[in-house]
Amino acid sequence: MGVISDHRHKGIGTRLTHAALVRAKGLGLRRVEVEVSEENHPDIGLYKSVGVKVEGRKIEAVRIGDRCINAFVMALLLRD
Repeated sequence: MGVISDHRHKGIGTRLTHAALVRAKGLGLRRVEVEVSEENHPDIGLYKSVGVKVEGRKIEAVRIGDRCINAFVMALLLRD
C-alpha cells in the first residue's frame, strides 16, 4: 500500500491503514503483521499511530545494491 508523493502528509495513509485494519477485523483476523525498513521513519510512525507495535528486528533483511537494510517486524492484535 502506498500514497502517491503529491498526496502524502494529508492523512490518506492513516485513513487507508485504519480502513484495512477495520476490514481485517471484520474478516475475523486476530493479528496483522507488517515488515518495514528501520530507515522508513514515516511508515514506522504511521503504524505506531494506529497501535501497531515493534515486535522484533531482522538484521540485513533486504539487500538494495551494495547496502543491506535492517527491518522491523511490527504487529497488532485485533481484539474486541
